[in-house]
Amino acid sequence: MEILASKLKIQSKEPIQVIDLHISKEGADDLLQEKGIYPGWHMNKKTWISLVLDGTLTDETIQKLIKEIYQTTMS
Repeated sequence: MEILASKLKIQSKEPIQVIDLHISKEGADDLLQEKGIYPGWHMNKKTWISLVLDGTLTDETIQKLIKEIYQTTMS
């Protein structure tokens, strides 16, 4: 989805593309230390993250996170 960068407390008034992912509370702290990963901007900040789709995160990293999160929901 497209949101204003300022919604994630990024110093810009430009719109950015993000994807929101539901995560476990246990993994949130580690993920939020990564550049390009923010607390979910309009979701529960403890169990949702927003990934910025501006090239900060590689496609492989994004795909890996999606796969890992999907697998945890299926177990």
